[in-house]
Amino acid sequence: MYGKNFVRDLLSKQEVVITDDNRQQVEWVVRGKYPISVGFSRTLLIPFEKQGLGKNIVELEGQMEKVTTGSGVLWMMEGAPHPNAAKVYINWLLSQKTQLLLSQNIGHNSSRTDVPPVEAAVNPAKKYRNSGMEENSEFDAGLLPVIKEALKK
Repeated sequence: MYGKNFVRDLLSKQEVVITDDNRQQVEWVVRGKYPISVGFSRTLLIPFEKQGLGKNIVELEGQMEKVTTGSGVLWMMEGAPHPNAAKVYINWLLSQKTQLLLSQNIGHNSSRTDVPPVEAAVNPAKKYRNSGMEENSEFDAGLLPVIKEALKK
């Protein structure tokens, strides 16, 4: 949203801490260890909110929202030991009852039309950017070297 120079400055001029544990990242913000997070998982905040924690965490308003189509994908490996069991599981997971419970508990909309949305899917007042779109791939590919360089110390 802000370009390569912004990313370079953010990563090289701040005391950046990196973790590959998304739950740990959320806990750090909830506990106030780090006040700002990039790539924060709102879904992982839900258990803390149910305990009365993290109620003051807000998303920074930006000019653009990132949209992704890469989460919630099901895969079934070819030659799986119990393919019929996997099919039964997938059918259960995608059932209306299970999708309703999942959407209510993790705060994400289901693709099923018979499951009511829990949040507005699209806000017409915002601009959206899908990193999976071809027109964004060149910029995204050019950003990785900037990130690697900025994080060298």
